Amino acid sequence: MLIDHDANNDKNGYTILTKDNSIKSTDYFSRYLFSDIKPAQKIEFNVTERSLDDQKMKFSVSDSNFVNSKLLPYCSDEDSDLILKCIKLNKQLGLYKKLVT
Repeated sequence: MLIDHDANNDKNGYTILTKDNSIKSTDYFSRYLFSDIKPAQKIEFNVTERSLDDQKMKFSVSDSNFVNSKLLPYCSDEDSDLILKCIKLNKQLGLYKKLVT
């Protein structure tokens, strides 16, 4: 079975990051091959895209609801780890400043 996926073109567009099962891809299009699917079998396959929007997002690192629900689901695992480390360091810095002053 072949599945074609076109990247979302909202807000200056997105690029496709998912390469698993891809047999043909560009930044904006990928064709995925699934050869082991049986008749009437259901599968779930997630495709990750990254925004090409040049607008910078501003948010408070204390807004964990925003970070967890709106930001991290759209980040790669590596970017998510980096964001969480930055948040942790920012909190530690805030505690340090309180101790010093």
